[in-house]
Amino acid sequence: MPVLRSSVAAALIAISVSAHAQTPSFTFDGKTYAGDTLPARLQQQFYQMALEQRGKQQQAIDNYVLQTWLEAEAEKAGVSPQEYQQRVFRVDVPTEEELKAFYDQNQARMPAPYEQIKGQIREFLQGQQFQKQVAATLEKLKKEKGYSVTLPEIQPPRFQVKTEGYPFKGAADAPVTLVKFADYQCPHCKEAVPVMDTLLKKYDGKLKLVYRDFPINPSGISRKIAWGAVCADQQGKFWAWHDKAFERQTYLKSITPEMLAKEVGLDANQFKTCYDDPATRKHVAESYAEGNALGISGTPTFFVNGLVVNATPTLEADLSRVIDAELARLNK
Repeated sequence: MPVLRSSVAAALIAISVSAHAQTPSFTFDGKTYAGDTLPARLQQQFYQMALEQRGKQQQAIDNYVLQTWLEAEAEKAGVSPQEYQQRVFRVDVPTEEELKAFYDQNQARMPAPYEQIKGQIREFLQGQQFQKQVAATLEKLKKEKGYSVTLPEIQPPRFQVKTEGYPFKGAADAPVTLVKFADYQCPHCKEAVPVMDTLLKKYDGKLKLVYRDFPINPSGISRKIAWGAVCADQQGKFWAWHDKAFERQTYLKSITPEMLAKEVGLDANQFKTCYDDPATRKHVAESYAEGNALGISGTPTFFVNGLVVNATPTLEADLSRVIDAELARLNK
């Protein structure tokens, strides 16, 4: 069974470090970087570190409170804290059927045959039981003992993301701008397409969607499709190209940009002139370079008025939450 570990000193040190932490700064090649002038990639990394630190602070305080409560209750019951913990947090040993069922349900992610990792599955399921009981006990202490925690607020970095010169949907003067960095060969980018359409309808007149290229697929096909998208935009048919490219995602390896242009109904000669123009490649390269400078490492990545939102299984809810907060902040 997992054992609760806590330390008053550890909790207090964690809080003290956070409370007195200052934004890092550094000087390089005659230029000093600090605060908002720190490179975007570093700002985002420091923000993630701060979130992790706050999570550790929460865990340290939770453990301290649980241990203090366990010791007090154990003294009342006349037993050791360890014995009382075993009484409160009873973890059942999973049956063979439960272990096998879990393995079968998650077989695609399992790294080895069932017999080899059965013990690890058992430990994982017991750990889940334990954590559920811990969470329930903490909720009980909130009600019965008035347990609450106040941790330092951590403001996410807000970046300036270029939108001028890139295709968009929605109201041009919308109070909220959602920038999507994507790769035409990225399955999650394709999955995000209907989510974007849903959000534009939900926030009609209040949301502007801007598409930015970030072709990271090593095949090089994504860059070619992105070049073609620039030329489609030149003829006023970017979104038709965008939708058709994602629709044909599975077949992008076997079709050419010229074939896609024909499907979308572009003027072939104008398309070829644009496609061969170095300025077209430069436009896509600049979009990629900015995304890289912003710390993007995967697609799709979104920016809501400059706030980073990464793709998750609950993307629509995640983006809606940030959009709602921005509208409230701007009184829109």
